[in-house]
Amino acid sequence: MEKPSWLGILKNLITTLDHIHTGGILHNDLKANNVVLEKLEKEWNPVIIDFGKARFALDPRPAMCLPASEQEEYRKRYPHIASELVRGTGRQSFASDIFSLGRIVLAVLDLLPTATAKSLKVTRAAICDEPEQRPSLKELLAAL
Repeated sequence: MEKPSWLGILKNLITTLDHIHTGGILHNDLKANNVVLEKLEKEWNPVIIDFGKARFALDPRPAMCLPASEQEEYRKRYPHIASELVRGTGRQSFASDIFSLGRIVLAVLDLLPTATAKSLKVTRAAICDEPEQRPSLKELLAAL
């Protein structure tokens, strides 16, 4: 069996999320367990699943209000959830999905000997605490 092209899979994953966002949808639970791979002929294609927490971008859930004492435990249990959501300082957004995607991409890039400094830098920016400093999906795609 042929080895998958991990960079190709990551690029397709970013393109898939961009397609979802273009439709005005927030996934809100993007994590490795919610991405499966299907083989189409000789290519591996990522498929995003579990839209149970998805919302329209124009109708995000209200910000949650976790007490500061519970935030640390929540971050440990749900590391894919964006910082602003855990802190209660922001609402679900395209940027919060990008944070979650950044966790997945960084986990894969950390395993690849071919990851470039630029791809790692842009991906690390995707998981920064400030949503306005996160790259767009197009910028993330270009960095790979």
